[in-house]
Amino acid sequence: MCGIAGFLNKEISSDQIHKEITSMISGINHRGPDKNGYWIDSKYNLVLANTRLAIQDLSENGNQPMKSKSGRYLIVFNGEIYNFKKLKLEYLSNIKSIGNSDTEVFLDLIDKFGLMESLKFVEGMFAFALWDNFEQKLTLGRDRIGEKPLYFGYSSNKFVFSSELKGIKKLSFFENSVDLESINLYLKYSFIPAPKSIYKDIFKLEPGKLAIFNPKTNSFYQKRYWDGTKNYKGKKENENLDYTNQLEKILTEEISNQLISDAPIGTFLSGGIDSTLVTAIAQSVSDKKINTFTIGFEDKNFNEAHEAKNISKILGTNHHEHYINNKEIISSLEDMSKVYDEPFSDSSQIPTFLVSKNASKKVKVILSGDGGDEMFGGYNRHILTNNYYSKLNLLPKFIRHATKSVISKDYLKIYLIKLINIIKINNKINFNQKILDKLNNVINSKNFLDYYDKLITVSDNYHKYFKKSSFFDSQAVLNKSYQNLTSVINKKISYTEKMILLDIIFCLPSDILCKVDRASMANSLEVRCPFLGKNIVDFALKLPTQEKLNKNEGKLILKKILSKYISPKVFDRPKSGFGVPLEIWIRGIMSKKIEEVLYNSDYDNLGLDKVNIQNLWKNFKNHKNNRYDEIWNIVSILQWSNNLKINEN
Repeated sequence: MCGIAGFLNKEISSDQIHKEITSMISGINHRGPDKNGYWIDSKYNLVLANTRLAIQDLSENGNQPMKSKSGRYLIVFNGEIYNFKKLKLEYLSNIKSIGNSDTEVFLDLIDKFGLMESLKFVEGMFAFALWDNFEQKLTLGRDRIGEKPLYFGYSSNKFVFSSELKGIKKLSFFENSVDLESINLYLKYSFIPAPKSIYKDIFKLEPGKLAIFNPKTNSFYQKRYWDGTKNYKGKKENENLDYTNQLEKILTEEISNQLISDAPIGTFLSGGIDSTLVTAIAQSVSDKKINTFTIGFEDKNFNEAHEAKNISKILGTNHHEHYINNKEIISSLEDMSKVYDEPFSDSSQIPTFLVSKNASKKVKVILSGDGGDEMFGGYNRHILTNNYYSKLNLLPKFIRHATKSVISKDYLKIYLIKLINIIKINNKINFNQKILDKLNNVINSKNFLDYYDKLITVSDNYHKYFKKSSFFDSQAVLNKSYQNLTSVINKKISYTEKMILLDIIFCLPSDILCKVDRASMANSLEVRCPFLGKNIVDFALKLPTQEKLNKNEGKLILKKILSKYISPKVFDRPKSGFGVPLEIWIRGIMSKKIEEVLYNSDYDNLGLDKVNIQNLWKNFKNHKNNRYDEIWNIVSILQWSNNLKINEN
């Protein structure tokens, strides 16, 4: 696990090259504090750099940049290839190794088979920059699902790339113009979807893609080497196939591979289905006690630490728990704006950062349950879509409008939620205000893409917080930038299957995996996600929907496997997610800090409307609205902007 960075700039001197790349490395050193290095091609003023977190082959033989044995290729690589030992035996037995690193195996494969063929073999998470000395071209690549990040940009004949924006922002020739379209998207979703970033001319390389740069002509193009939407088969149910045992076998092999490490390793254990299953299998195949880590809250409605502790006792793990204290809550606003170097406000970033911080004191590598919801239909929206979307389309407009009118009234919501939970429409879902607000948003959807967009939208009022000149129609931005969403909508599969695919290509890389990567790497901790392993993903994309969910619950197949390790009574409860008591914090312990940010920030450079935003806060304090998610979004981007100005001065 590492950080990678580099640039091409023909206009600067050799002395300045060394200064610039040293500065870039300092920006991402937290990703790899064990060793750093760089390589320069003086012909093009091209630089490749690496900061190393040593996980495989802790010796200097694993250092980067690394040159292939033929001398043709040079690489900087971030991530892990889990099947590198198997690949070495199968394809490279006649090649003498210098060390025992996965990066060396990847380079040997490229030397022998070429990049495109090698990408078919490898199983892992990664981002890399590969210089081909023969063809004189630079190729950037990112793993199929997007576990590892990679930013790149091209303007004024300069090409830059880095694992994080922190590296690019260190360059003296970086042009830091904020992209107002991205701010619109951020305030709507609480994250900036790939390929956009917060800056103009700087982009996230999308999962499963390559970006090829030609320094002779100063031009580049992109191409996709893997497309999950095309790999989806929509396989019909076959009663003769034992999907549960198949998946258990593949998952056990995946977790066994991901447990390979020359550094201490553990798992996150939240008490939910996904992390519990990963931990259960990891402990079953390990000859030592697995270290498990969880976060607790004093608020009983959000605290699952006691469930995690109970599960750890059953599984026999070496358990560590940390309860979030008031000091950490207050400082989290400023901490998060530094960890995420572009606006990002998924509130579960706070416990993810703190559990990573706690785990990094004991281990260097963590296995997590991330990706289980997306791959196996675990979100409430998957279940509700499975039950109600087709019926929603049949409702006459006047009934939709009448329902929306009722749900929109805050004083009626409380009674409606109580009624729904009393009559128990669904025992597996805790109906709350958020779910009702989502229903309120989607009830007048124009089509399925509009329905999906409204479901994942955090703020349906985001346009109110912009000056008119700064507001963009987010749907128009999406239509222009994210054509692969349309390809999913046009597939002849069920609405639920479409939603699962949209989550995999849209929310998973830009929200969930971004959250996990930055929170963990800020603490020099590598997080691996078995549910996103190549073979698991391939299996999940072909798995019949009936094996994933029914009218009442999701992740059916995962629960079947987990019941072999733990009684269903222990884990079978309504889904709560990795949520935090954000509203309580904002109204209470965070209130003073939030007010400072709202009344002492520069709104103009972000195109925001100060009056409307401050009125939002006043109404929230007076209990005239409950839009705490929107307040968190706005305060987070203002704090990000404030930190940016401090660092620039």
